[in-house]
Amino acid sequence: MTTISLIREQLNFSFNLVTRAMSKIDDTILHWEPAPNSWGLRLRNDQWTLDSSSKPNPIPPGPKTIAWLAAHIATNKEMYYEYAFGPGKKRSEQLIIPGDVRGLRKYLKKTQNDLVQKLTELTDNDLQKQMSTFWGEAKPLWWIYWIMVYHYTEHGGQIMQIKNEYKNRH
Repeated sequence: MTTISLIREQLNFSFNLVTRAMSKIDDTILHWEPAPNSWGLRLRNDQWTLDSSSKPNPIPPGPKTIAWLAAHIATNKEMYYEYAFGPGKKRSEQLIIPGDVRGLRKYLKKTQNDLVQKLTELTDNDLQKQMSTFWGEAKPLWWIYWIMVYHYTEHGGQIMQIKNEYKNRH
């Protein structure tokens, strides 16, 4: 097994976790706040925006909605792709984020497909190349892919937990 094929397997496995977590939810569950002052995906000036983009990040961060988690995964993937493989000019506030379940599922799938497709063009040697990130630091390409696996796994589990908490309360 090559490193590229291992990364592809892990990326797909962790994406399937998020896909399962996002199944059988509607827009009410998507935007449900598990606690007061939860971070969410909010409509501001006719554009869906992540709360973390408009608030200082408290330590520790507060609870999050499923919408926030799903949009966070997809926007991060879009930004990693933009800076590692694209012109590296987009800013997070320029991203078009859907505010409904159907749109977020499509957005997640598109960002996943972009990264998996790019893997087909790479060799194991390419994974050592230093690539730009959206915060200005260079990281090896393997790290950029690995953080996507981590993101899916961490936030997929959080989405499942919030979904279960919603079902237990309602």
